[in-house]
Amino acid sequence: MPSPFCVPNCRSNYKNTPSISVFKFPTEEEIKRKWTPAIRRKDFVPTKHSRVCIKHFTANDIVNSVTIYNQETGDIVEAPLERKRLRDGAIPSQFPELPRYLSTEATTSREDPKERAMQKEMKQLKEAITESLREDAENKKLNTIRTFDE
Repeated sequence: MPSPFCVPNCRSNYKNTPSISVFKFPTEEEIKRKWTPAIRRKDFVPTKHSRVCIKHFTANDIVNSVTIYNQETGDIVEAPLERKRLRDGAIPSQFPELPRYLSTEATTSREDPKERAMQKEMKQLKEAITESLREDAENKKLNTIRTFDE
């Protein structure tokens, strides 16, 4: 059972509260070292049972769906996830139970470089297809015979 005491004063997932998403501490040491002081608990050492609830992350830190490119139709398809996930490098920064100065302001997260590259490629592909269709229409117009005198 996840420990409800990982973040000070957090009462998420207690018996008489609604169940919400919780996340394990990251296995990557560099990110784990950032999480530990972020939760504001003196001399805290995370265990395999330590969890941080979704309330302590910004909306930009949470992944609710995945997007893929459908090669058959040329569309980008979005599918919801059954379980919410954290973006890579997400660090707890919201602490509504603690004084406001202990919560850091939300910063805009950068878009994943692979996702950005895929979107750029999709845009270029759509532009190329549009240009190709336009040129094809012009060529057909030029190559049609309007009268016998031409």
